[in-house]
Amino acid sequence: MITDFYGSITSQPEILACSTEECFAGLGGGKPRGKNLGKSKILLSPRGLTVPILTHEWSHAELRTRIDAKMDGVFSISSIPTWFDEGLAVVVSEEPGHSEKVWEKIVAAEIAAPYIEDLVSLEEWNKAVKQFGDADCAMGVPGKIYVVYATAGHEVRKWYQRVGREGLLKLLDKVKSGENFQKSFKGN
Repeated sequence: MITDFYGSITSQPEILACSTEECFAGLGGGKPRGKNLGKSKILLSPRGLTVPILTHEWSHAELRTRIDAKMDGVFSISSIPTWFDEGLAVVVSEEPGHSEKVWEKIVAAEIAAPYIEDLVSLEEWNKAVKQFGDADCAMGVPGKIYVVYATAGHEVRKWYQRVGREGLLKLLDKVKSGENFQKSFKGN
């Protein structure tokens, strides 16, 4: 899945897979099914021992590895909006709970969804996750609609369908070299 989007894998995260919730909590887990710990480690709960969850977390590691350039003392990942980071992970992982079909259900049912412009920082993302009920996503509640993740996935999916792998790699190279994400994203 990751190579389908990136063309190759440059990250080599250590994968810590817990068979018990106690193990997961002891390693700093919590409610999530999985956690990306930078570009070097992925932590999976017993609820996250699935291909989509592993792929989602690995996508975060791959993104960080590919744009990990220091710019004025700050790593460039901070210039990537959270909606893009999460949306790309949603698309790469093909997580059924965040699919385009879920997005279509949200639109058809006229369920309120956040504006992508309101999901830029991690703080804004976390606020929306609480506001729109996506907090249960960490628990993998069956049948629940996760509006925030589906919104980000929809936005990235639309863009990726237009620009493909070449556009994605071009965007990441631009961001790595210090160009503004929003300008590069819209210019693709």
